[in-house]
Amino acid sequence: MRDVISVEVRNHGPSVPEWEAVLSKHVGKVPPEFRNQEITKCVPTAPFRARLEYGALSDAVLYKRRSTSNHDSRSLRREAL
Repeated sequence: MRDVISVEVRNHGPSVPEWEAVLSKHVGKVPPEFRNQEITKCVPTAPFRARLEYGALSDAVLYKRRSTSNHDSRSLRREAL
C-alpha cells in the first residue's frame, strides 16, 4: 500500500487547516472521535505547499514528508489528559 497526499494553498491565512487535518489523520493516526481533543497547528512562513507519501512495510508505516517553510505543533487539550 502506498498513498500520496498533496496540499497547496496560495492565499493562506494564519494557519493551514487542510494540512493540519492531513497530519492529524495520517501521521498522528488520531481517530475522528478524538480529533476535537487535539490541537494541530501549521503556520506557514511562505506560500505553502506540502506533500506526504506513506505506505506500509510489514508492521511499520513509513512516511516521507516535504513542505515549504512552516512551524508545526501538536498537543492535547488539557481536559484530554
